[in-house]
Amino acid sequence: MAFTLAHMAAALPFYRNKKKNRSIRCFHFEALLIGTMMPDFPYYIGASSATGNLSHQWMGVFTYCLPWGLTIFALWNWGLKPAAFALVQPFLIKRAAKSFNLKDVDSKNSRNKVKRYFTGYANRYWSFAGIKKRVLHKVKSFYLPVVLSLVFGAFTHLIWDGITHADGSIARHIDWLQYPLYFFPFKGTSIARLLQYLSSIVGLGALFWFALLRAKDWQINTKDVAEETETDTIVTLMFSKKQSVIIIVSMTTLCLVWGIQAVLNWYPSLTSSPYRFAAGVSVSLLKRVTLLCVSYTALYHLTYFLQNTYRQYKK
Repeated sequence: MAFTLAHMAAALPFYRNKKKNRSIRCFHFEALLIGTMMPDFPYYIGASSATGNLSHQWMGVFTYCLPWGLTIFALWNWGLKPAAFALVQPFLIKRAAKSFNLKDVDSKNSRNKVKRYFTGYANRYWSFAGIKKRVLHKVKSFYLPVVLSLVFGAFTHLIWDGITHADGSIARHIDWLQYPLYFFPFKGTSIARLLQYLSSIVGLGALFWFALLRAKDWQINTKDVAEETETDTIVTLMFSKKQSVIIIVSMTTLCLVWGIQAVLNWYPSLTSSPYRFAAGVSVSLLKRVTLLCVSYTALYHLTYFLQNTYRQYKK
C-alpha cells in the first residue's frame, strides 16, 4: 500500500475555499480526509488479513469503511478535534478572537461563538439540550455530505492502490505496470511498486504544502480584521501556554521514543525488504500515537466536565 497518510492528498482538490470556491458543497472535507484512509484502518487495529482484504474491495467500502468511518468521524468531530484545539488555543486565541466582531452582537453569545470555534463546546454543552443540538444536525447539510465524503474518499484509496499494486484491480490489466526495473536501488521492483514510493512522497509533500497555505491564509484573515479590546474577547482557556507546551513536548517525546523502538524492532527486515520495514515502522508507530491521542482526549473531556461542573456548583 502507499503510505496511509499520503492518501489524504487525494482529497485536497476537493477542498472548498469559502471565499474563492463555493461549487463543491456535496462534500465534508474532514470526512473526505478520513474516508481516504479507511481501507487501511484494519492494519492499525490488528484485524485479520481477511478484514484487510474486505476493506480493499468495492463492496467493502459500504460494509466496512462506511460504518467504521462514521465512528471515526464522530470521535474526531466531537472528541479529538476539541481536544486538539485546546492545545493550540493559548497560542491562537488572541489572533482568532479578532475574526469575531463582538461589538455587533450580544457579548455572551459572542464569547460562546469563540469557545465553540476552539473547543467545540458552549456553556451548556453538558446539558441534554446542548447534546441534542450538536447531534441533531440537518441530514441534507451535514450527515449526507459526511456519508458521501467517506464513500468517495474510500473509492479514491482503492483507485490509488489499484494502480500502485502489481496485483491491483487496475494494474493487473496494464502490462507495463508489471515490468520489473533493472537499475539500482530498484532492481527487480515493478513499475507499480515504484509508483507506490513516488506517490507516497508526492502525497506527503502535497499535504505539507497545503498545511503551509492554510497557515498563510490564517495569518492573512486575522490581519484583515480590526483589533478588539481584551475585554471584548474574554474566553475561558483550558490550558495556559506553559501547560500546553508541557503536554505537547511530552507527547512528542513519547512519539520519538516509540519511533526509535519501532525502527529497532523492524531493522532486521530493512536489507531484505525496505518497503516492509517502512510499513512495519509506520503501522507500529501510528498504533501507539492513536492510543496516545485517544487517552489525552479522554482526560481532556473528563477535565472539562469536572471544571464545568465545579463552576456551575459555585454559581
